[in-house]
Amino acid sequence: MRKHRAKLAATGFAERHLFLGLTGATPDAYFSLVDQAGVPARPPSLPAEITHLWVMDCEANRCLVWFPDLGWLDPSTVWGEDGPELVEQQQAPPPAAARPP
Repeated sequence: MRKHRAKLAATGFAERHLFLGLTGATPDAYFSLVDQAGVPARPPSLPAEITHLWVMDCEANRCLVWFPDLGWLDPSTVWGEDGPELVEQQQAPPPAAARPP
């Protein structure tokens, strides 16, 4: 993980996304993702080098993503077919402070 953090920090980009693929080799994380409906209630504890987190169960094809301005999302239920446009009925807009000017 240290290598990934250093690589993200070196980019200098404002957004630094980390993708984690989970398998049965990490049973606690894997089964938490597979067996839990919905999204986690609390934000992840991330180091400064990581601003966005993607977690995917590599066997059941479930993915969750955490964005600092939106919280946890299930992309399969909140984004339209054409990309990351939030489906209005399923996701509230971000707080006014988080919206771009």
